[in-house]
Amino acid sequence: MTRVLLALVLVVSMAGCVRHSPNRIIIWNQMQPMERDILDKHLALFGQKYPDWEFKQLYYETEELRTNYLIAALGGSGPTMIHGPSDQIPPMLELDVLRPMEDLFDSSFLSLFIDTTVNTLTWLKNPRSGETHLYQIADQVGNHLCLIYNKKLIATPPDSLSELLELSKRMTIDQDGDGRPEQYGIVWNYIEPYFFFPFFTGYGGRIFDENRNPQLNSQAAIESIRLIDAMRNTYRIIPLESNYDLAKSMFKEGRSAMIIDGPWSWGDYIKSGMDIGIARIPYIESSGKWPAPIVATRGYSLNPNMTPEQTEKAVELLKYLNSPEVQLEMSLANFTIPSRKEAFFSPEIQNNPIMKASIDQISVGTPMPLITEIRAVWDGMRPGYQSIFGNPPNTPEKAAEMMQERTTTLIKDFRK
Repeated sequence: MTRVLLALVLVVSMAGCVRHSPNRIIIWNQMQPMERDILDKHLALFGQKYPDWEFKQLYYETEELRTNYLIAALGGSGPTMIHGPSDQIPPMLELDVLRPMEDLFDSSFLSLFIDTTVNTLTWLKNPRSGETHLYQIADQVGNHLCLIYNKKLIATPPDSLSELLELSKRMTIDQDGDGRPEQYGIVWNYIEPYFFFPFFTGYGGRIFDENRNPQLNSQAAIESIRLIDAMRNTYRIIPLESNYDLAKSMFKEGRSAMIIDGPWSWGDYIKSGMDIGIARIPYIESSGKWPAPIVATRGYSLNPNMTPEQTEKAVELLKYLNSPEVQLEMSLANFTIPSRKEAFFSPEIQNNPIMKASIDQISVGTPMPLITEIRAVWDGMRPGYQSIFGNPPNTPEKAAEMMQERTTTLIKDFRK
């Protein structure tokens, strides 16, 4: 595998990498700024119990987190713990750089975590040993897309696709008649496959078959691509050009009544003074299905390159950071869904309209496939899917064919 070879080459160049300080616990993560502030606070509080120990965190962007951890752990170094998305676990297992955790936590502790659309305890088969182990304990669930609406413009969100289209037509306003609406019904980063994916599943699409082969050249893909094309070019209820920042800006400025976005954005909308509501992405009548955005977990994993003393402290810290009190503080500040049952079923979560709507969307979501091939899907879909926005545009049929061909090629290359 090309990536493995690259990592091994880089390990050689990291021969001088600093090893673990014996009395230090460090957590590498890709948390949002407010999450990192809360983590710093609790590392300091926990550290008061052990004045001779140092408890720190280090932030990386998601791809840097994965790459740097692989390199460091292969070289016998790296952080004590890593906090990140569950889809990063499979490539780490390919190189056997995570410590199995089930021997460190008794069943009574593990039973405290919810098992909803996705399992908050990540048990996976190690491809090297063939054994199944616990490799991540999640502290949060979600990272999923929902429909967000501006309550100043919309009192009740659409429940079905037909309602969404009709409402968006009414809310798209071209005041001066120049063909460029000043206000749109809905905006989102529709040019990216990840943001297109809920509609693909809403028409019955699935990423893989039982043998991990992509299933992207399907009627579901054609129908969902045709929908996006119609929203853009026939109904003209979404902008001709879009990206994530543009869509977010338009929604915040009141130039769009609705947006499709994730929990990471909701706090920003609220801080800007918006009165927002959260709802499921509307039901598709023709398929009889709800759009099912990817639902993933984020949580803690352990480095195998730890001393027994570090392991003992890491386990105690992980239990503390996954206490109901800490999870609730994180959840309420960042609109993430806690994984501990006591926190999940607390009044603070269950009586919060935004949290309840988020959980409602999760209930019909698609669990993130925890296989290494998922990393090829978004890149494989992109050229074909985006070809419908070209000049001249491809047909939905041709776009679906291209998505399948490109993704199949990338997966074959990845498996070499």
